[in-house]
Amino acid sequence: IRSVYEHWRKKHPRAAPKLATDRPDYKRIRKALEAGYTVDDCRKAIDGIHKDDWSVANKALTLERVFRNEGTVAKFIELTDNNPSPTWNPRL
Repeated sequence: IRSVYEHWRKKHPRAAPKLATDRPDYKRIRKALEAGYTVDDCRKAIDGIHKDDWSVANKALTLERVFRNEGTVAKFIELTDNNPSPTWNPRL
């Protein structure tokens, strides 16, 4: 879970330095891992939301949105797999 969150922080450096175990985002990441997604899959999902036009345009780039359910995780993984271009850069 820590590794997934660290990947998130690379894209969102203002996020809290650590994710407490009682936080909803921690539980969402854990649930995805328990559902069978790998750490690499979770990282791909995080990359994928940054390639989703709607999410970027509406600034809906949240862990809650990435890990809302297995369908959203799969959707964002697919965006990464089908679009290996560089991911969104918050500094642009």
